[in-house]
Amino acid sequence: MQVGRDRFLEAAPEALDNYINHSCSPTCKVDFDEQALVSITTIPAGWELTYDYETTEYDLESQGCAFSCKCGSLHCRGRIRGFRFLRLPVKLALQNKLSPYLTEQLEIDLKQAADSPVFRAGK
Repeated sequence: MQVGRDRFLEAAPEALDNYINHSCSPTCKVDFDEQALVSITTIPAGWELTYDYETTEYDLESQGCAFSCKCGSLHCRGRIRGFRFLRLPVKLALQNKLSPYLTEQLEIDLKQAADSPVFRAGK
């Protein structure tokens, strides 16, 4: 999980978080303040615990870790490449699930959008 431009939290090989899959409609999110995985919906017994990798990773593409999603969600984004590649409305929809680092990146994106001539012309 990315916590800075070039900083990542790495789990020990036997850690449970190595077995938590991605979903575009996840059952959990990462709480960075508590350093815990927390449910964001009722999770019936036997259901998989998942979180959205694009809420913790900025650029999976450059890391060679991008992948085709097969989560089956109605909201599946198809190719998971990292937060960097999401459209601004999708980034905003994920806002309450983002890592602190990606929250900073969203603020930069919003400032750039506000400063763009296209955005200003639409005001």
